[in-house]
Amino acid sequence: MRLTHKIFLSFFLLHTFFSFSSLGSDYLLELKRARKENKPAILYFYSPFCPYCELMERNVIVDEKVKKIIDSDIVFIWIDGDKRKDLMETYGIWGFPTFVLLQPSGKVIVSIPGYIHKEHFLKILEYLRGGHYRKIPLGKYLAGNKR
Repeated sequence: MRLTHKIFLSFFLLHTFFSFSSLGSDYLLELKRARKENKPAILYFYSPFCPYCELMERNVIVDEKVKKIIDSDIVFIWIDGDKRKDLMETYGIWGFPTFVLLQPSGKVIVSIPGYIHKEHFLKILEYLRGGHYRKIPLGKYLAGNKR
């Protein structure tokens, strides 16, 4: 990859990264917002040194369909695990990337480690925004068992 492409890609990723409303916001304030707006939340544990996190951010999180759902129906909270070891311990996070799905109350629904392909991630977002976590575990929902 040529240097100019790398610079452009880095600029694009940083711009997209900073465009998310909850980036840089305080973790507790975002949880409070989720409760107030009655929206489920996703804690996204990442490391700036994680190649799979970079792939998630470049291929999935910035996707227009994904971003539209996150912006309208979900509180998405970026957590740099290298800086927030306390939250890593609280949520039992051992690697990056890891997504922790939360009910609007802050109660943990499920923790999902690793890279998630866009199509699968969209199904997870639909599970959250549709409130399906109230009736069915994520695994059954993804397998097509809606009861």
